[in-house]
Amino acid sequence: MFEQNYVGLIIISSFFSSFIASSLLIRMIIRIQKKYHQGQSINQYLDLNHQQKQLTPTLGGLAIIGGILISTLFYLDSYLDIKFISALIILISFFIIGLSDDLIKVLKKNYHGLSSFFRFFLIGIIIFYLLSNNKDLYYIDFFNSKFKLGALMVLIIPFIITGTANSVNLTDGLDGLSSSLYLIASIPFILISITSKNYYLTYLLISSFGATLGFIVFNLYPSKIFMGDSGSLSLGGLLGISAILLNKEFLLIICGGVFVFETLSVILQVLSFKLFKRRIFLMAPYHHDLEKRGKKEYQIVMYFFIVGLVLTLVTVIINYLFI
Repeated sequence: MFEQNYVGLIIISSFFSSFIASSLLIRMIIRIQKKYHQGQSINQYLDLNHQQKQLTPTLGGLAIIGGILISTLFYLDSYLDIKFISALIILISFFIIGLSDDLIKVLKKNYHGLSSFFRFFLIGIIIFYLLSNNKDLYYIDFFNSKFKLGALMVLIIPFIITGTANSVNLTDGLDGLSSSLYLIASIPFILISITSKNYYLTYLLISSFGATLGFIVFNLYPSKIFMGDSGSLSLGGLLGISAILLNKEFLLIICGGVFVFETLSVILQVLSFKLFKRRIFLMAPYHHDLEKRGKKEYQIVMYFFIVGLVLTLVTVIINYLFI
C-alpha cells in the first residue's frame, strides 16, 4: 500500500512539474525568438499557408526536454535502474542531434540542418552502450513468447529507435499533429511500465507526457511555436527505446501506426519516382498530400488524431487480453 501511494505521488508530481516547467519555458522561448526575429525556415515546396509560418519560433523541443529534466528532480535518488538511465541517454542524445539541427536552421537559415555523419556517429555510440549494459535486450517478446535474437539486435535496436525518431520527425509538419499523436501513442507504454513495475521508466514517460501537454497548448492551430527536431527526434527516440526496454516492440507498430504510415508514404514516394519517374502522392508525407487535395490543416490533424486514438485503444486491448 505504501509503495502504491509513493508511486502515485511521484507520478502526479512528475506530471504537474513537467507541465508547468514546459509551459513557462515555452513562453520564454517565444519571447526571445520573436525579439531577435529568429524562427523556422520553411521548405520552398510547401504552399502559401506554410510559407506564412516563416520565422515562427521553433525551439519548442528545448522547453519539452527542459520540462522533463526538471521533473526528474522529484524522483532522483541514490538508485536508478539501467532501464531509466538507458531511456534518459536516448532522450538526451536525440535531443542534442535535434537541437543542433534546429540551431543550424535558425542561425544559418539552412533548411537541411545537421550532417548525416554526425547523426550516425552519435547513434552508433548510444546503441553500443545499450547493448553492453542491457543483456535482456537480446530477445523480443511476441505474444508472450520470448524469441532470443542475439547479435541480430545490433541491427534491430538501431532500426527501431532511429525509425521511430525519424517517423515522429516526419509527421511533425502540421500544427499539433506530431505532439498530439505522441501523447496517445505513449499511453500504452505508460500503462505497461506501471503494471510491470518499471516505475522509473513510468516517471520518465509521465514527465514527457506532461511536458508535451504543456507544449501542445501553444502548438495547436494556429501554432505559436513549433516542436522542432529537438522535440520530435527526442520524443520519437524515447518512444522507441521504451518499447524495447519493455520488450513490446510489436505493440509500437500498432499504437504508432500513423507514424508508420507517414514514413511509408515517404518511402513509397521516393521509390516510385526513382524507379518509374511517377509520384504516388501529390506530396509526401501523406498529410501534405491531403493539404494539396484541399483539406484544412486542423481537419487533417483531427482525422489523424482519431485514427491514432483508435490504434492506441486497440494496442491496450491486445496487450491486456491477448498477450
